[in-house]
Amino acid sequence: MRKVDETKYEDLHFVIMLAFGKGKKEEFRKNYTKATRKTKKEIWKGKLLQEVRDAVRFALSSCNTQPWMVETRSNHLDIYRDSKKKSMMPKSKVTFYNTIDMGIFMCFLEIVLTYEKYSFEKILCKENLIVRNKVKIAKYVLS
Repeated sequence: MRKVDETKYEDLHFVIMLAFGKGKKEEFRKNYTKATRKTKKEIWKGKLLQEVRDAVRFALSSCNTQPWMVETRSNHLDIYRDSKKKSMMPKSKVTFYNTIDMGIFMCFLEIVLTYEKYSFEKILCKENLIVRNKVKIAKYVLS
């Protein structure tokens, strides 16, 4: 949530600030599955690829909003962003940060699909269709 003095460096615009550092061994979480995350039912509709679901629900999320939702069909996954997600961020910034979260989530999803040896094609959608407070982001067709 930090603001910067300079919003542009050469031709690059400021997007988000990340902090990196090395913590002490005892400061690291011992069991990532104890992290506070949405339930499996909240993020994943359908029975397809449950081993993928169990891994991707731990994707990182700015301010822990976890705006992703997946609906599975016979041979594809529909990926949505929750357009009404509440957050500690100013309302005018929620969509911006949740869009970054969707990119992080889709990166996790692609890593897990690849690890589990699924072949897929990603089809990105324009973010202009909102259905039941969901914005369709992408479709992953499995082959």
